[in-house]
Amino acid sequence: MFNKYIKDEDNSILEIYCDKIRRDEIKELLALLEGINFKYISVDTKSIKAVKEGDYHKIYQARKKLEKEEFSWSEKP
Repeated sequence: MFNKYIKDEDNSILEIYCDKIRRDEIKELLALLEGINFKYISVDTKSIKAVKEGDYHKIYQARKKLEKEEFSWSEKP
C-alpha cells in the first residue's frame, strides 16, 4: 500500500508499507522495489516499509508502476 506521498517542485517522497506478506511474495516484492530505487526503512518476514525520494517526475513514474502491481492507498480510520 502507499503510505505517504509528498509532492514538491524540488523534492518528492513516496513511502510504501506492505504487511501480511506471504513468504513466497517477499523476494518478488523486494526485487520490484529495488528495480525502481526504493530505500528500505524496515524489512522483516511479514512486512516491508520503504521510501523513494527524488524529483516529481521520477516519483510519479514509480507510483504509476506500483499501481500497475495493484498497490493502493491505505485506508485511514
